[in-house]
Amino acid sequence: MKKVIFILFLLQTNCSNAQDMSKFKPILKQIALLRTYIAYLEKGYDIARKGLNTISDIKNGHQKLDIEFFNSLKNVNPKIKNYAKVAAIIGYQVSITKICKQIKKQNFNKDETGYINSVIIHLLDDCETVVEMLAIVITDRKLQMSDDERIKNIDRIYEEVKEQYSFIRNFSNEASTLMLQRAKEKNNIQVSQKLRGL
Repeated sequence: MKKVIFILFLLQTNCSNAQDMSKFKPILKQIALLRTYIAYLEKGYDIARKGLNTISDIKNGHQKLDIEFFNSLKNVNPKIKNYAKVAAIIGYQVSITKICKQIKKQNFNKDETGYINSVIIHLLDDCETVVEMLAIVITDRKLQMSDDERIKNIDRIYEEVKEQYSFIRNFSNEASTLMLQRAKEKNNIQVSQKLRGL
């Protein structure tokens, strides 16, 4: 605005009569229109700046929500930690360990003992892996999973442990049956020897 006043002042000092002044009226009108246009342009830029700031705020807000969502996936829901199958998995693991110890206490020959020990070592290694997987699934900040994904993993681990438990029970029954047969054979031999008078 100061520029417009300065231009008017220059024009008045340079123009001596009304005829010279009439030459500059269209220029003054054009300057006034340009000034109005500049005001509209400034308002437009202001609106655009505010709009971009709003978009940025919305984007950052959405980004914050995304970050919060993904961080929440790292935390385990307490209901999942208390899921019945978690306790069942741990119970199966304890039972498997006990059965393995009972099998090892039985008297087998050298070859059988080597085979049984290798089976038990392999099974216990698998059990350890399963327990580690379970610990990762139910521990905060280990995995980024939804509750449904965690439950599916726990269910899968549960089925795996159930199979391991079933295997070791069958293996233990077969080992016990073998020991009973051997004891029965030994008893039959002793009875037979006594009957023969040996």
